[in-house]
Amino acid sequence: MVENIINILNECPSYIGEGMIELIMTVVGGLILGYFTSSYMAKINEINRVEGLLLEKKMPIYKGIFGRLEDLNEMVIVPRGISADAIKVLNDCGYKELDCKKKYQLSKGFDQPDILCESYLSLDKYISENKLYFDDITNYPILVFQNYFSLFNRFDVMFKEQVQRYGINLQKAEIQNVRRQMFVALGIVLKDDFHKQIQNLQDIIHQSMNNLTMKHRSDPDYSYEFFSAENGYMMQKLMETRAMKDREKINKVITTYIALVLLVGGIE
Repeated sequence: MVENIINILNECPSYIGEGMIELIMTVVGGLILGYFTSSYMAKINEINRVEGLLLEKKMPIYKGIFGRLEDLNEMVIVPRGISADAIKVLNDCGYKELDCKKKYQLSKGFDQPDILCESYLSLDKYISENKLYFDDITNYPILVFQNYFSLFNRFDVMFKEQVQRYGINLQKAEIQNVRRQMFVALGIVLKDDFHKQIQNLQDIIHQSMNNLTMKHRSDPDYSYEFFSAENGYMMQKLMETRAMKDREKINKVITTYIALVLLVGGIE
């Protein structure tokens, strides 16, 4: 068959043979080009489809985080008796500039510590479940805020561990009152710092929502050097906050309230 085609081409004038060869080359080249073009376009379309689905989920996730941050900003006026007692403790722990006669407006969670701790656990779980959708704009700021917010949960854990260590019932009303006052004291000292960290993250989320894309995404660094090393990124960011700068005074505040619990609980 192939030999017959070759013989026919040889018998034809040269321009006909050359034309047929060019035609064959054009057809074959077109088929090859069409194959690669269609494969490439199919891949691009699939990437765009997947990215579109991711972006559809990304917006409500960011709105979910933003809404939780807004909830943390809900304010209440703390009863003057509670704030006055808290300030006396703060004065003894080195915060001499505070006025016990002043009314203090704090985030609701500082007046109701269960709400603050539940908010931390809820936000932490939500962020962990949806971190796939974060981009380079939001990845590290969200991680920093997670670790910053965890400090307040840690304050509560420190208090509870010491109370339970002495066999004191944490649910007793007088113990819960001491715990509440401790968080009011922490709120008075850290309220501006707390709201600054919330506002910083809200600004970052706004920035990302105004520039929605999945193209600028890199794997975050979860190494020891990043998270725990003294000169690592996370520790440097946390050390910029008052919660870390004042950690010695804050530990003294928590220790003072633990001592108060022991007195209330009848333990010398």
